Amino acid sequence: MNKEKLQSVLGNKTAANLIAVFGSFALLFALVAIYNFSGADYFLARLSSFKSENVQVQPYAPVVAQIGIVIQPSGSGCVTDPLVIQPTVAVKDQYGKNMPDGTLIEAMVAGGTGRLTGAVSAKTVNGVASFRDLGYSIPEQVFSIVFKAGGYSVNSDAITSLQDCNKSL
Repeated sequence: MNKEKLQSVLGNKTAANLIAVFGSFALLFALVAIYNFSGADYFLARLSSFKSENVQVQPYAPVVAQIGIVIQPSGSGCVTDPLVIQPTVAVKDQYGKNMPDGTLIEAMVAGGTGRLTGAVSAKTVNGVASFRDLGYSIPEQVFSIVFKAGGYSVNSDAITSLQDCNKSL
């Protein structure tokens, strides 16, 4: 944020020694930390919403608030193979923004007596986690997958597991 943009937001108020004074109340916060950590747009949005006399500004700390399946998992072929369509899961924070890269999403069986095979966790990139080799251990069984991040979860549609290609005909 440049000095002119900050002055346009603050108007004739002062911002010295990281103290901003607005009319009848004072606000103490680290402008540089908020700007560097969250960016100018977030800072300006938060600054424009101050109305209380007792305001505490906290740095943006993303918390999982929404999780959803972008691509539903599906399979065909042999039970020893990964699902043909691997799931993709999106995660948003409390402000509706994508969670930061590296947010962990875990996959678990929901229904069915088998277990998931392959990598059962994935990390987000731009708010989305893509699973690469999920499979299921028992042939010809209906199951679903629950995906969890933070305190939130979402269940996939029902999946019929793959056939046992080793079974004699």
